Amino acid sequence: MPRIAIIGGGPAGAACALTLARNGIETVLLEAQGPYRDKVCSEALMPGAQRSLAELGIFEKITALGKKVSGARAHARNGKTLDIGIELLIVPRTHLDQTMRDAAAANGVEIRYNTPVHGLTIDKGVRIMTKDRTLSADAIVLATGADVRLAK
Repeated sequence: MPRIAIIGGGPAGAACALTLARNGIETVLLEAQGPYRDKVCSEALMPGAQRSLAELGIFEKITALGKKVSGARAHARNGKTLDIGIELLIVPRTHLDQTMRDAAAANGVEIRYNTPVHGLTIDKGVRIMTKDRTLSADAIVLATGADVRLAK
């Protein structure tokens, strides 16, 4: 069975890990920080994100952690405002990410917290260098968000 390593434990990495595991693919998820890491970013889930969580079968769990609102207003520095007239789900990012990782783990994903990746080599598979060890995988998924250093 192929072993897939996912680097990055945010929503994209956790959703990928969950999907792979449910399809019988051995998966390890490497998260640079610990569980319940905090991240400064938007906590509003648009309808498309809500549908994706429903497709993953975890929408009800996520909904229980947040609050639905019927719209929002964004304020720009120049004083202009933008009304957003759609139903949003407001969920603390800390809980969203952890609930998604927990669902992946419950489906057999091995999650390694506090495991920043320092380097990669690709040649007949992938070698992943962390602080403590080198891991091997058949393929990797980079789900590191804005941090693209490993992609270079």
